[in-house]
Amino acid sequence: MHGKVCPTKILFLDIKWLLSNMPKWGSWRSNSMSLRNSLYNMAAPLSTCTVEEQRSVINFLWSEGVKTSEIYRRMKVQYGDSCMSQGRVYEWVERFQNGRQNVSDEHRSGRPLSVATETVKQQIEQ
Repeated sequence: MHGKVCPTKILFLDIKWLLSNMPKWGSWRSNSMSLRNSLYNMAAPLSTCTVEEQRSVINFLWSEGVKTSEIYRRMKVQYGDSCMSQGRVYEWVERFQNGRQNVSDEHRSGRPLSVATETVKQQIEQ
């Protein structure tokens, strides 16, 4: 093999170089885990967010083929205590699978969830 480089020799040398330059297994593993987690972390956690924003994230990640458990894990890292529950994430993935596209709450009949402040003040004063 004059003038040519044997591919097997290159592979062997690359592996030898990797092994000689790789830190010990324990530190390499922890570094790779922190690298993996940093790939999913943004510059700052999203501690304030709307439900619609989280639903949009679920829809986006689901449309990319990300598993539901991974969607929840990634959201929990970013949103922390503000993250919706795992059950809600699974519910919304199922809704998107069934064709839902809107991330806003649907209008419901019945008693409104909030009351004007002036009305409450008048009732308290009576």
